[in-house]
Amino acid sequence: MRCMTVALCCLPAVSIAASDDPKELERQLAQVRSEPMVFIVATGEPNACGRGCSEWIAGEGRFDEGATQRFREFLAVSAKRDLPIFFNSDGGLLREAVQIGSILRENRMTVGVARTVAEGCHRGSPLDDACRRLMQSKREHKARLYFGGARCASACVYAMVGASTRHVDPGAKLPINSNTGREIEKTNNSLRRYVVAMGVDPGLVDAAAKIPSRSSRELSRGEMERFGIETRGLYETPWFAYHGPAGEFLLLKSVTYPTGDTADEYRTRTVGLACSRSSTNIRFMYHQELTAKESRTPPMIRAKIGDSLIDLTTLKPQKDLIEKSFDLEPRQLQSAIETGSFEIAEMFDQSMIKTPSRVVRFSTLGLSANIVALESKCASKRGSPSLSSSASAPDKSPEQRREEGNRILTTEGLRKEQATRVVASSKNQRIGFFTYLTPDCDSGGEVEVRITKKPEHGTAETTTATNFPNYPKENIRARCNEHKVRGVQINYESAEKYVGSDELELLVLFPGGFAWEVHYDISVR
Repeated sequence: MRCMTVALCCLPAVSIAASDDPKELERQLAQVRSEPMVFIVATGEPNACGRGCSEWIAGEGRFDEGATQRFREFLAVSAKRDLPIFFNSDGGLLREAVQIGSILRENRMTVGVARTVAEGCHRGSPLDDACRRLMQSKREHKARLYFGGARCASACVYAMVGASTRHVDPGAKLPINSNTGREIEKTNNSLRRYVVAMGVDPGLVDAAAKIPSRSSRELSRGEMERFGIETRGLYETPWFAYHGPAGEFLLLKSVTYPTGDTADEYRTRTVGLACSRSSTNIRFMYHQELTAKESRTPPMIRAKIGDSLIDLTTLKPQKDLIEKSFDLEPRQLQSAIETGSFEIAEMFDQSMIKTPSRVVRFSTLGLSANIVALESKCASKRGSPSLSSSASAPDKSPEQRREEGNRILTTEGLRKEQATRVVASSKNQRIGFFTYLTPDCDSGGEVEVRITKKPEHGTAETTTATNFPNYPKENIRARCNEHKVRGVQINYESAEKYVGSDELELLVLFPGGFAWEVHYDISVR
């Protein structure tokens, strides 16, 4: 599940705080080019960058074209990627910022927001030309670090959240605003996927989207905590539904928690749900970051999905991470939803690494509503809404439903059903009931039923009613059959004293773009 890599390909090359006016955009780009990002290794007084820290990497300026390549080369030459990095930036190009954020994550780096003033430079911000030339003249400088008035604005925020461990001093500021350019919503959706993979609430992207690109708003300390921007204790994102290119659809969630001997380093675990390629099951994906110590002696991993235990101990780490995927049956997914979480247990060989075993839980709160959308997408790919319709369509036994399934004609989002009903003459009675439920038996949305062919020898009507659904036992919602739910009921009444055959046709419209055409053969006795 290459959440970070895939997200990058969909980001525009330019996304800065500018209007769509060509002249204004060019002015902003010229400003970015005039203040390119400068990277140096800075050395200060003891504890200048934290307890026991006197050396750090400084990132001063805007995220310009080529900043990513310069940063890769900088890390390769300096071999000091274990140092913290401090940004002071008014933003710049979004793609460059996100790519640098991914490099920070690859190297499990720590980030902060502060101004680095090299020896021989003035304290003013932004850098003047003389100071910029001085900092660019060599890779290492004696310097001082100032937190007050430091900024990590706009695109810089997305670079910052890429770091594994993140600190924001109370004196620093994080202004946000919306992106500009073409296909803004597509860009924002890719950003949401990126930040979730980094352990940050996608609500950050939504908050930024509300701020006009020509202005900005500083994130409050409360928002930083709510979005998980600053790593502090355990943090869990909500479930996020990602609509990718070419019909890709994923449900994602991440958990970030402290690790290391002093619990001052952080790692992120990500789980995802997607359509299985070859069955009606759901694909479960797991992505785990490892510390350098864990990479040498990887943990034994076991997933607990509801009442099922799945052994993942055969995993082999690749580039300090573990990735695994497997199929879940509907009953396993339902069991996990009822339990309240997915659990991943990590057990270490105590003779090799003195790290206690841990259990990471991914809450299933809010998953049910998203599962409906996922099932709809999966059913669309398979050419049948059988998973997504969530309807007790004309009351049939499981055997009847399976038998009639052989006669179902499917097109994209459309399914044709045929049913037979035997009714008493001149008596108004129910012949069908349709509803749409989530796996936890909550309403998944309203169902609309239209009579497309009226009966010739009687009358039919649709009415809102409460009744028992009738899901087959293999359906994830079979337990919903035990309780009455709200839906649309179909009633039929023959003409007075009529005995013989009649027929009726309906169009049943479900949420998610699926429909059933239902034909009733009615025998009036």
